[in-house]
Amino acid sequence: MTKQDKAIRSTGWRTDFLLGFPDGILVILFSSQLLYDKMPVQDFYYIHFVILAAVTALFIVTTFFANRGAADHEDGVLTADERQKLQKLDISEQVITHIGEEMAADQKKWEDMLVKEEVKEVAYHPPSAFRSAILTGVFFLLGGILPLFPFFPDENFENASQAGLTSGLLSLLVFAYIKARMTKQRPIPMAIRHMLIGGAVVLGVYIISTARNLA
Repeated sequence: MTKQDKAIRSTGWRTDFLLGFPDGILVILFSSQLLYDKMPVQDFYYIHFVILAAVTALFIVTTFFANRGAADHEDGVLTADERQKLQKLDISEQVITHIGEEMAADQKKWEDMLVKEEVKEVAYHPPSAFRSAILTGVFFLLGGILPLFPFFPDENFENASQAGLTSGLLSLLVFAYIKARMTKQRPIPMAIRHMLIGGAVVLGVYIISTARNLA
């Protein structure tokens, strides 16, 4: 490799868990609550198997490429070459300076975040990147199964949807506590944040369903 010889990694499987698990819950919570009364039982099962497989594969691929990182992390700073290109566009020096300052500020925020989250830079290692990608996909799959599982033993989808909603939100609550412990943050604000995210997903389902019924 030439430039992409570094990867940003922090806590191994913990990072993969924090990335994949909650997204699995949220994606399937949204799709199951939106579709449970819109199609036959077998079609519901089939489309969710497709969703789980497709999004898991997408997570694996994107995580693998994200783990490749870059040779350095100065990409957020305005380079001399970029400054020259802006000057050729007849952009004033004051505006160019402002752009550079904003980019530098964003880069500083990014670096501060890496320090705060105790993220370290390690040498790029393809097997490790692949293992991390697979683990992220597995955690996404596990998270997605939780709100979906109640639909399998109970084909009365009205009841199953309530159980799936409860299961999904409780899973988010438990995840928030685990994340707070892992990242040494306060559990109550973390729980509130994730409940708001779950509530936003449910609200989105309600809005879409209402708009569809009115159409």
